[in-house]
Amino acid sequence: MSGAMLLGDNEFSRILPFHLLWNADGLLERVSPAVRRLWSLADDAVPEIRLVRPFPALLDASWFVELTDMILTVSCTSAPARMLRGEILPMPDGRWLLCGLPPIGRVSDLEKAGLRLSDLPLHSGLGDALIAAEAAQISLEEARVALADLEKVNASLLAMNEAFGRFVPRPFLESLGMKSPLDATLGARASAETTVMFADLRNFTSISEKLEAGEIFAFINRYLAHVAPRIRENEGFVVHYLGDGILALFNGAPELAVRAAIEMQRALHEAMTNGALGACLPPGTEVTLGIGLHFGRIEMGIVGESGRWDSSVISDAVNTAARVEGLTKTFGSEVLITGDLAKQLDATGLLQTRRLGRIEVKGRAERVDLHEVLDSLQPALRELRHANAPKLAAAIAAFEAGLLEAASEGFQACLTNDPTDRAAQHYLALCQR
Repeated sequence: MSGAMLLGDNEFSRILPFHLLWNADGLLERVSPAVRRLWSLADDAVPEIRLVRPFPALLDASWFVELTDMILTVSCTSAPARMLRGEILPMPDGRWLLCGLPPIGRVSDLEKAGLRLSDLPLHSGLGDALIAAEAAQISLEEARVALADLEKVNASLLAMNEAFGRFVPRPFLESLGMKSPLDATLGARASAETTVMFADLRNFTSISEKLEAGEIFAFINRYLAHVAPRIRENEGFVVHYLGDGILALFNGAPELAVRAAIEMQRALHEAMTNGALGACLPPGTEVTLGIGLHFGRIEMGIVGESGRWDSSVISDAVNTAARVEGLTKTFGSEVLITGDLAKQLDATGLLQTRRLGRIEVKGRAERVDLHEVLDSLQPALRELRHANAPKLAAAIAAFEAGLLEAASEGFQACLTNDPTDRAAQHYLALCQR
């Protein structure tokens, strides 16, 4: 027996578990047990060996000399998918030995080939590599699961932030120097000079008495869907929805706040005209909106206690805007602005306005200089109010100077031109007291 075969079959198979042995005549005389398991061969079966690489063909022993020093891939014709990769070695006694390993990359591949880790030679390190690869695959899968879970958490946080932003607007937090709702702290506050808007539906209480609870909410939400976006589109944000009322702030140019008010009124007119809002109301119901705007210093912050927080704006400017909105009923106006805001407008000439005088406002020691914005009114009414503006201004000046007779004549002239002019009606009644 040759020196290479001095080992017993068991010892040889343990060192080189995957091998094929041809005798000097080129006849296959031994297939190792591990290869038989790989190819599912019976103990006495003689397999037909097919060369896969470097070229496909039935393996011919006469090629062995040419195939030495070359990595080969072979398979059994009865199990073509289960390949063996190795090299041909010449034995001293003229025999030829092909030894190698199946191209296994994962433990699952080993199992599919009908093999066990114990079938692999210890000295090859393949078993350790498979175990390491399996561990890495498990870690990778765990990482994928963790990443998927993290993405779900992030999506949930994003949705929560978006939902939170519907209750506490992001511009409000940014005004407090906060980048995220998570930065919010009880008592955080900031002050700024800004434009305050207060808007309210007129006679909504009497309208709501004719509606069911569900109809009331449906109407309010539909009404807000038409007017509130005009605030965002003009760099403002809603601080609070007060039933049918709106408290909003504008950190941008004051002109944008006035433009938002005009667009809100036009959106409401259009919604009532095309039936988008009228369908929610009893036939013949009229819906009008009063808007008051004031420019001043505000204090905003987060108020509450440990169990409940809320955003809040506390200032005389907010109270003034609310009182000015209330005066829209007195003067039959859609949009009223204070003189403090009128002074901030760089594009006053682009607006049609008329001065309504210095008005006593509840809650303020000083009177408020009031101006009516005409741009949102329907064309015919806008022309009448605009035409009356010079006469009304002169009559108000006479009234403020105490010249009541001259003032009364001026207001009468306004009413002759436009009997519906509520501002002239209001001042004439004051002159006649």
